[in-house]
Amino acid sequence: MTGRTKLILLILILAGIIFFFVSRKNEKSKNPAPKLTYQTFSTQNGWGYRIFAGDTLLLIQQDVVPGMPGERGFETEDRAAKTAGYVISKIYGGTFPPAVSPRELDSLGVL
Repeated sequence: MTGRTKLILLILILAGIIFFFVSRKNEKSKNPAPKLTYQTFSTQNGWGYRIFAGDTLLLIQQDVVPGMPGERGFETEDRAAKTAGYVISKIYGGTFPPAVSPRELDSLGVL
């Protein structure tokens, strides 16, 4: 094999590797993350929420107000739903686990 033949073979191999990785990246972008949904539920101590990926994969079950002492649930279903929506937005933003501070809950009007 001559030097020129080796160079052409090396260029073809590198082009194949680049094509492989570019096509994998494009394939991943066609498959978005599963849709996240929430469901509120009543507890003995108030309201809670569950967050699902897709139709059935339970990601989070929150029975109590996060970041607060005790085992108190949300006072209303609306407050639990508002917090669940906020948590979903944090997950879509790349934050996992999507911890929620008392300050964030206060800014949401949940406390």
